[in-house]
Amino acid sequence: MHFIRSATALLAASGLALAVPLPKAKRINTANDLQTLQFLHMMEEFEATYYLEGLSQFSSADFAAAGWAIPDLVLSDLLNFAQDQTSHIQFWSSAIEALGAEPISTCAFHFAPVLTDPATWLQFGREMEYIGMSAYMSAMAMLDDPELLLDAANIMTVEARHQTLYNVFNGGSSVPQDYDVALTPPQLLAMVGQFLTGCEIFPMNLPMVPQITHLFAAAPAGAPLNWTWGNATSQTVDPNAFWCQWTSGASTEAVVQPITACATPAINGYVFAWITNSSTPLSTDILTQNVNSVVAGPAIAFVDSQMEILSELAVHASANITDVSMVTPAQAASILGGSTV
Repeated sequence: MHFIRSATALLAASGLALAVPLPKAKRINTANDLQTLQFLHMMEEFEATYYLEGLSQFSSADFAAAGWAIPDLVLSDLLNFAQDQTSHIQFWSSAIEALGAEPISTCAFHFAPVLTDPATWLQFGREMEYIGMSAYMSAMAMLDDPELLLDAANIMTVEARHQTLYNVFNGGSSVPQDYDVALTPPQLLAMVGQFLTGCEIFPMNLPMVPQITHLFAAAPAGAPLNWTWGNATSQTVDPNAFWCQWTSGASTEAVVQPITACATPAINGYVFAWITNSSTPLSTDILTQNVNSVVAGPAIAFVDSQMEILSELAVHASANITDVSMVTPAQAASILGGSTV
């Protein structure tokens, strides 16, 4: 497995067209802005390298053999996603240079653990795109310059569309929850840390949150999980000193479980697992979250309890549509009655 230092260079060599980034006038920004842009630039290189290595390894025949009924439906979108990421790389490179700095390019990315088969690669892409989207969500809380905030928002919505299609391609709900959850840069690095080295990214000098066991597949609701972090496991630590917690867009607070009875919650869609030294539920708000109680994590899992017709069509090329019905006026009134409209 070779390690790619510049995803942009590889894509250029492949002959794919790149979108030209918008020019930016040089202006004075805070050091915090520059550090945040370096982080976003690195995350985009991380994603672009994932695409380029996988697309160079797996063919339409590989996806067909792995069970996808219309593999080109998946691969054509993934190729478009790769082009999006490299355009984003160029955009942030231009923005960083406009601030009088150079993009940091010391990172090496190692995707061998997820290049074992198309299903594993595609499942990790689902995780990676959520991580990428969350990176932009956290950047919205870090950037000072309004123009850069707008730039980040313009890209974040594209990352969200990528993640939606990954949900579909993996047999899940396209938009499983009403809200998404932001994670801090150290928390994001805890999930991608095993795939990168040499990252002298940060003047930020971020502390790394300890990693916990990585999942490369979806987990059904109620699946018991024995997490590992450092030299500890959820079955060997003091059961009275640690807890397993799950955050998601389904609630503003985590679902808390005993460390010895950690199991995926009955929440459709993504969930983040944490190991804490307190039973007080973690907030999903990164601005108020008690990070001091976090011992390890997060790790991401997907609980696909509701498969949509669109997902069935994308994976199997057929779907059962006999159970689809219109919303009655009474149901509509009941739904709206729970809102502030």
